[in-house]
Amino acid sequence: MRSYLLQTFALTILVGGVLGWIYFSVFPEHYFQGYPALPVFFFLLGAGTVGLMEKWGMTMPQKITLMYLLARMGRTILSLVFLLVCCITAHEEAFRFSLAFAVFYVIYLIYDTWFFGVKGNKKIDKI
Repeated sequence: MRSYLLQTFALTILVGGVLGWIYFSVFPEHYFQGYPALPVFFFLLGAGTVGLMEKWGMTMPQKITLMYLLARMGRTILSLVFLLVCCITAHEEAFRFSLAFAVFYVIYLIYDTWFFGVKGNKKIDKI
């Protein structure tokens, strides 16, 4: 769990900083006030997922794949709710927010799939 949180924190700082700089400096007309909420949301979502995976992995190791898929589905639903709420409350920035959200979502989806795939394969190899 610690390695995931450290790596996710580093990814959040890197991606959040680079995209924030691009939005703020290169395309200032596309920067929006809600941008800092995106990296925080995805970091907290990742921390919650890894916490659940660790808890479920200890109690039901034989069903870890099913639990991972359930966690992914829950993350997707929470992400869509977050996106919908933010787009409704700040409708004038909805397109810019949605675009930045999609970039974050894809980056974190790739990272999480890689991380849990590598970790899952190491656990299977030990068995």
